[in-house]
Amino acid sequence: MDRREDVKERKPRRRDDLVWREVDREVVVLDETGTLLTRLNPTGAFIWRCADGNRTVEQIARLLADHFDVSPVRALEDVESFCRQLEEAGLLEPPPRDD
Repeated sequence: MDRREDVKERKPRRRDDLVWREVDREVVVLDETGTLLTRLNPTGAFIWRCADGNRTVEQIARLLADHFDVSPVRALEDVESFCRQLEEAGLLEPPPRDD
């Protein structure tokens, strides 16, 4: 499996120790002390809600494409990029290691 296929099959999962709330159509993410970590726009909020560890990046992209009426290719690029940003910010559980 090449790297792109591997990313599409990954199941992103929000960190369990973070608190998040929906405000209007956005999501705010707080750490355990109540410090604001980030505010997500409606597209980011949609991906965040889907990042429950049960759906693959590819499945989330299909849902995003349907919900926001964008092309599947564009949705997949957006979900991959956004999940990478969430991982870099430490907001997702680390992906399982292939030891």
